[in-house]
Amino acid sequence: MAKLKRRQRIRNALRRWVDYDRLSGHATGLKAVLAKLLVPQSPQYHESFDNAVERLKLKPLDIQKRMHSLKRLVIIMLVIATVIFMYAVYNLIHAYWISSILSFILFILTLVLAFRYHFWYFQLQQKKLGTTFLQWFKVGLLKQNCKKDLEIK
Repeated sequence: MAKLKRRQRIRNALRRWVDYDRLSGHATGLKAVLAKLLVPQSPQYHESFDNAVERLKLKPLDIQKRMHSLKRLVIIMLVIATVIFMYAVYNLIHAYWISSILSFILFILTLVLAFRYHFWYFQLQQKKLGTTFLQWFKVGLLKQNCKKDLEIK
């Protein structure tokens, strides 16, 4: 009986030292944030490209300017990603482990931004909102001429 009480006291003291309640609360919050970020969410409402252009009062010249700026941003992000990748390899060669890990994280983030801007460029180019990743990959990246992939389902 005395051993059981002692174990329970040690367990309670350990929970207080580690601040288990706060730690579990942070873990639950982090889990909720990651679930919200990683699980694709369905759009609130569906809008066609023409309706969006009409609602935003865009002219064809405005769309062309936006496409040009998005294409420029994609190129800039890819150049920055290349420089960061070379820096990460340099850090790996010289065994700067933490710096190389951070450089690879920055490299991936710049590639994510390049993807985002190219995806927007692709939607403007195709004059279709709500394209999928597979449509972007086939038509936008591999340059396959698949009109059936771009049809609204």
